[in-house]
Amino acid sequence: MAIARGAASKFKAVLKTPGEYLVSLSEKYNGTIIGKWALYWKNLYLDYKEVAVETYSKSKKKPKKTLAIFTGVGLLGYCASTTPDELKYRDQLLIYSNDMTLVGEPIRNPRASRYLDQVEKYYDVGVVRNISLGILSVMWLDNYDSSCGIYSSQCDYLKPRFTEMTDRVLDVGFLGRWWILHNIMRDFDVNPIEFLNKT
Repeated sequence: MAIARGAASKFKAVLKTPGEYLVSLSEKYNGTIIGKWALYWKNLYLDYKEVAVETYSKSKKKPKKTLAIFTGVGLLGYCASTTPDELKYRDQLLIYSNDMTLVGEPIRNPRASRYLDQVEKYYDVGVVRNISLGILSVMWLDNYDSSCGIYSSQCDYLKPRFTEMTDRVLDVGFLGRWWILHNIMRDFDVNPIEFLNKT
């Protein structure tokens, strides 16, 4: 048993923490490129170690605040990971368009039908754009196709401003769904005009 303890203590003496290893490396190659490199990584390791120790001690003092911060970060991470992209928007648009073709003309929702036709025209012209804001994604309309080479399409001063974006928003994607498209297509097979005519 004593021999095993002695072997374990010798083994621990041989093993070094990353900080100790970098200190010995910077002292051994002092003044050289390797020494400067080791010194840089040693300081970086010590800084991060200090931050980790302080964070842990503060989180133990205020567990409710720590829980709130981790919950917020987790929610933001989930929102960012489920943000839909333009490919998902186009895919959903085609699925709804196919569903709409299976519904007869008299019972189609005119609002949903107009929306699908209009978006298809925008795609034909090539003015649909997508911008990702991390936790949400926005489909918006540009003035020109990206391949257009006329002056007004290339000049930065003539491009759409952020103040005009509210009028140009086509859809907003959040939590894996395009919300405007989803709401418009909710009752795409119900024509309210049909019920008005019957009353």
